[in-house]
Order: sequence, then C-alpha cells, then structure tokens
Amino acid sequence: MPSAFSPLELLPQPRLSGVKQGRSGELFLKITPLGRKARSYDYRYAGQTPDGGQTDWIEQKIPSVRTPVAIRDLTPGVIYVFQVRAYGKLGHTDRSPSVTKMCT
Repeated sequence: MPSAFSPLELLPQPRLSGVKQGRSGELFLKITPLGRKARSYDYRYAGQTPDGGQTDWIEQKIPSVRTPVAIRDLTPGVIYVFQVRAYGKLGHTDRSPSVTKMCT
C-alpha cells in the first residue's frame, strides 16, 4: 500500500520586522513567525564601537516569537546590530539581514 510522503523543506529565512525602544536601556525585537515548522529561534546582537567596529555577538535562544522579545541592560547611546534565525527539522536557517537601532 503506498504511503504519502512529503519531503522535508528548508524553512524560509526569518525577518526582523522592527526594533522598538522600551525603557532606557531596553529594546524590543519584533520577529515575523514562521509557523509550526520552526522549532525555536535565536537572535544575536552586538554594539557598534566608535571606531566603526563592533563588540562580540551575544546570542540567545528563544522558543517562540509570538510576542516582541525584550532585550534589557543595554547601554544608552550605543547603536546595536540585530539578526535572527530559526531552527527546524533540517537545522538552522540563514540569519536575517541586520537591523540597527540606537538604544536610549
């Protein structure tokens, strides 16, 4: 008896749809969800340095992106760079394009 087989598909690249200011030292990431096929997500961020470089990436895994993700204890006046990726059955997606935001 034949069985229905659906091939595994790569997840599309997730998207950061916005970064909004919260309280001083706090930013919120709005990530477009990919649905049930995404098992989890992770985001990373780094601060830009005055000489044009950046600090080390800080990464955090999150189970869901239904609500904006709060990032706290940031330094006011620093511009931060953010990226996100998803994890599915076939592994991680590529990282999203970078989004920058100055924290106040």
